[in-house]
Amino acid sequence: KEKRRKFNLQNSLKYLQKRKTKKITFGGKYLLQKISFLANDKAKNENELKKNKKEFQKKRILPIFSIGEAPQKSNRKFVFDFISKKITFKPNKNTKVNFEFNCSKNQEKTLKKLQDFIGKMPFSVRLDKEFIWISFDEQKLKNFEFKENAYFAELKAFKKTENLYTESEKKAQKKEIYQKYLLDQKQRKLFGKNENRYLAVDLNPENIGFCVVEKLPENKENQIFKIIHKACLDLQHLSTKKRLSSTDTLQIYQNNKRKFEVCEAWKYIFDLATHYKVSNFVVEELSFKSENHNESSNIANRKTKNIWYRTLTTNLINKYCNSLGIEKVEINPAYSSFVGNVQYSEFDPIASSLEIARRGITKYWKGSSIFPHFCNKDRDTMCQIFGLDVPCDTLQGWKQSFDLFRTSGLRYRRILDKTKISDNNLHSYKSCINVYAVV
Repeated sequence: KEKRRKFNLQNSLKYLQKRKTKKITFGGKYLLQKISFLANDKAKNENELKKNKKEFQKKRILPIFSIGEAPQKSNRKFVFDFISKKITFKPNKNTKVNFEFNCSKNQEKTLKKLQDFIGKMPFSVRLDKEFIWISFDEQKLKNFEFKENAYFAELKAFKKTENLYTESEKKAQKKEIYQKYLLDQKQRKLFGKNENRYLAVDLNPENIGFCVVEKLPENKENQIFKIIHKACLDLQHLSTKKRLSSTDTLQIYQNNKRKFEVCEAWKYIFDLATHYKVSNFVVEELSFKSENHNESSNIANRKTKNIWYRTLTTNLINKYCNSLGIEKVEINPAYSSFVGNVQYSEFDPIASSLEIARRGITKYWKGSSIFPHFCNKDRDTMCQIFGLDVPCDTLQGWKQSFDLFRTSGLRYRRILDKTKISDNNLHSYKSCINVYAVV
C-alpha cells in the first residue's frame, strides 16, 4: 500500500510539473481536450466536433481594446452619441461601423452626463461581439478630481517670475500652490460629509465585517473613536462546493450568483456610508503573491484564490470611493484579527474591523504605531477568556502573544452570539447573504 501511495504521488507530481510549463490555451483548455478526444472518431462524432470547433474558434477571438485620448474627441477610434445610444467604430479612415446599444436606466443617466465630457476626458473602450465596455474617470465626472490643468497653469505662470525669489522661497511657493489645489479637492470631497466619520471593513472570503465610527478629540477619556454602527455580511452560502465541472449549468449559475451578490454587498455597504455621511474608507492593504501559496491547504487556497473575487472587490471599492468622493485609507493588516478579538468583545470580523478603523484614524498621527498599547487588561483577556496557560507577567507584546497562541493551538477568534444580533437577508428573501447587525 505504501509503495502504491508513493507511486501515485510521483505520478501526480509529474503531471503538475508538465502542466506548469504549458502555455496559455486561447479558446479554453477544456474545449481543446474535448475536440482532441472527438477527433479520434471523426465519422461518429462529426456533428458534435463541428459544433465544438465553432465554439472554440469563437472563444479564441479576443475583444478589441482602444485607449482613450481626450484631445481626439475622447477616443480616436470611436465616435460617441450617448443621447441616441449610438456608437461608430472607425478601425481606419475608409471603414465605419455603426451600431446601437441597450443599457440600464442608471447606465443611461451616467452616459448622458458623459456626453458633456467628450473631448475633455479620455474614454477607453473594449468591444466584442456582444458587449461594449466604456472606462472613464469617475472623479472627473463627479467633480472630485485634482485640478491638474489649473495647477500646472499656475505653476507655469510662477516659473516666469521665479528669478525674483531665493531657492528656499521657490520651494515654499511651489508647495503652497500644490497645497492650495489639494485643499480645494479635499473641500469638494467633504461637501455634505462628516470629516471625522470612518467606515472600516475586514475583508474575508466568507464574512465582511464592517463598522462606522466617529473620531473623538485627542485625549478624551483615552478613547480614540465612538462606534455608530457595526454589522457583518455572511457569504458562506455562496462558497458551497458542488463538486461539478466548471462548464456545468449549476456551477455557472453559482459563479454568476456569487458575483452578483458580491456587487450587491458592496452597494449595501456604500449606501450605509452615504447615509452616515462617511468621508474616509479604511481597508486592509492585502496582496497575494506566488510565494504566499499555501501548499498544505487546498480549502484555504480555494477560498482566497477562487471564490473571493479579490480583483472585483478592489475594483468596486475604488469605483464607489471615486464616485462618492470618499477618501480611501489603506493600512497595514498585520495581526489585526488577533488584536481586534482581544480588545473588543465582538464577533471576529466586526472586532477586526474596529481594529482596522483605529489604525486608519491613527495612520498619520506623529509617532503612532500600528499596534495599540499592550496593557494588563489584554493580558487578562488572553489568560482568562481565551485560556492561555502561561503567567500573565511573561506576556510582553502582541507579536509574542500571537506566537504563543499559534504554538499552543488555542483559538482566539470570537464566535457569533446570535442573542445580540438582528438577522435578515440582504435586500430580498432570495439573497444568499445574511446581514448580522449588532443591537
